Amino acid sequence: MIDPDERTARRALDGVSDAYVAIDERWRIEWVNAATTEFLDRPREELVGAGAGDVLPGDVAAALRETFGDAAATDASGAPTPQSPGGDAEDRPRDVELEFRIDCDSPDGSFDVRAVAADGGVSVFIRDVTDSNRLDRELARNATIVEAVHDAVVTFDADGRVTSANQAAEGLFGADRRALIGTTVDDLASETTLDAESAATFADAAVAVREGAAAERRFSVTCEGADGRQVGDVQLVPLPIDGADGTVGVIRDVTEREEYDRVLTALHDVSRRLFGADDPDEICAIAVEAAANLLNLELSGIWLLDEERNRLDPVAATARTHDEIGGLPHFAENEGLIWDVFRSGDAELYGDLREVPGVYNPDTPVRSELIVPIGDCGVLMAGEPRPDQFDDTDLELAGILAANVEAALDRTDREQLLRRRTEELERQRNRMETVAAVLSRDIERRLSAARDALGAAGVTIDAGGRSADATVDADGQPTDAGNQPTDAENQPADAGRSPASDDGVPGRAAAAEELAIAERLVADVREVAGAAGAETARERVSLADAAADAAERVDDVTVRAIDDPSVRVDRRRFVRFLAALLRFAAGRAESEAAVHVGRLDDRDGFYVADDAPPIPEDERADVFDPEYAAALSLPGLGPAMADEIADANGWELTLAPTEGERRGARFEVTGVTTLSR
Repeated sequence: MIDPDERTARRALDGVSDAYVAIDERWRIEWVNAATTEFLDRPREELVGAGAGDVLPGDVAAALRETFGDAAATDASGAPTPQSPGGDAEDRPRDVELEFRIDCDSPDGSFDVRAVAADGGVSVFIRDVTDSNRLDRELARNATIVEAVHDAVVTFDADGRVTSANQAAEGLFGADRRALIGTTVDDLASETTLDAESAATFADAAVAVREGAAAERRFSVTCEGADGRQVGDVQLVPLPIDGADGTVGVIRDVTEREEYDRVLTALHDVSRRLFGADDPDEICAIAVEAAANLLNLELSGIWLLDEERNRLDPVAATARTHDEIGGLPHFAENEGLIWDVFRSGDAELYGDLREVPGVYNPDTPVRSELIVPIGDCGVLMAGEPRPDQFDDTDLELAGILAANVEAALDRTDREQLLRRRTEELERQRNRMETVAAVLSRDIERRLSAARDALGAAGVTIDAGGRSADATVDADGQPTDAGNQPTDAENQPADAGRSPASDDGVPGRAAAAEELAIAERLVADVREVAGAAGAETARERVSLADAAADAAERVDDVTVRAIDDPSVRVDRRRFVRFLAALLRFAAGRAESEAAVHVGRLDDRDGFYVADDAPPIPEDERADVFDPEYAAALSLPGLGPAMADEIADANGWELTLAPTEGERRGARFEVTGVTTLSR
């Protein structure tokens, strides 16, 4: 029968939340409370009388046996055997109290155990702390992670006081973390290297987040410490602490990123200076100055390729380079690492030149070296007397500078080439004008001599090159004795010739016509030679009016303007342009040529179309050759001269394909940007 006091005790034990197990001297379960049945998930009647080692978690039972003695070995009936170390009551520990925590292997969990030995038995209290222990481990792991991250992490309680700070926060704020604990957010300016403005921003953001006015705040802060200026990006978010509203700030040091952005912006400014330079020497001088001042490449220089000697020559270097290296070497092909980089086109970093084969000068004081190709132009090279002084950021920024130098050098090369070509074209134009002048003077002398000879023979030549005593038909056209038309500007070279004139002077009419054609040729040559010359005054000219003026200079041609666009052009040259095409039509026509002019429907331009016999297909490609008109015995240079004038105006003159039953030639002029209706 259970003692009343024991019954009262058991009733009280049933009310506690910890598991309670009473173990007798034979290490059997004598009694368990209700919490134990839940803890072990077995009914009380099944537990009472069972061996303690069979019921309790293995690590708990093992710890109890180690302290209070092993459980008795039992026979098949469950009775203790003589081998039991705890068989004698006097040998078993008495009145011993034990407390310990055991982290059992999964799935048992973690337990706080308190055991007391009394009257030959053991009373055991077991508290399952698996969840609590897991939380502790999680907190410890999180603390380790927070400590290990590179970002500064600072927590604040509901009163705005610092409750924790990791090592990164020490470095950023320039203060011992133990000194930071308890500091209010308002005191950060005085206790850390935060400047006053940043500290005020931090305090305002902390209040806003803590009071719920903002879910988070992001801002930048500046610290002015012994190591210089540091910049941090802050993210401030709520952090419940012991049921109160705290905050946590994560501050990422972005000093290097800010410096990188600053240098990158400065390099863009340098690129403008590079593109304003006039020659390679100036470009390279600007580049090494930027390398020293912006990239801290104080021992640097630029070598450019001398294509004639096939070597890399020093063009510019910093003052420190000249002081420490002295005379800069010229690198012949395959000499040193510089040629390896130049040939491969890949930038290289060398941490220690003493460990690199193929160094140009094994005794060089330089240990670290950075070599960046400047395209096909040369290389940028920098060094330091200590090893491992450059990193990938240095390589990247040096590559950006080298790319800008390459672009600037390419620009100067193109400009120099353009200047040389312009100068050559100017010389060629001058030569053409000189040749044209000499040619025209020589022909004019010969023409003058021919006039004098004809004059001595009694033939008078008018201003158009015609014989004054040649007969004139009803339309006012001069004829020879055989009544053939002799218009010098529109007939083939042999047209209108007769073996003798009316007064018996042999060939005087033919001579007159030849003189007229020669004068036309001289005028065309002068026009071609001067077509690409200096700009002339331009004005808005009607296509119809210009075509009418041109028709007055050419015989046996009529012009009809289909519509009347206008173009801004030198009027004199435009009329000569049209006259050349009209004369080409009249020279090919069997009788009077009809010419239409008008605006193109689908492009900016106009056309000149005639009804003279079509140009044979195999001759179309030669129409703009100056020899073409001469080969056909047509007057002047014809389309060749018109093409030169069109080109001088930036137009394109083409011979359109023959379509359908349309006969004649259709010349189209496109690219006339100043054309208007």
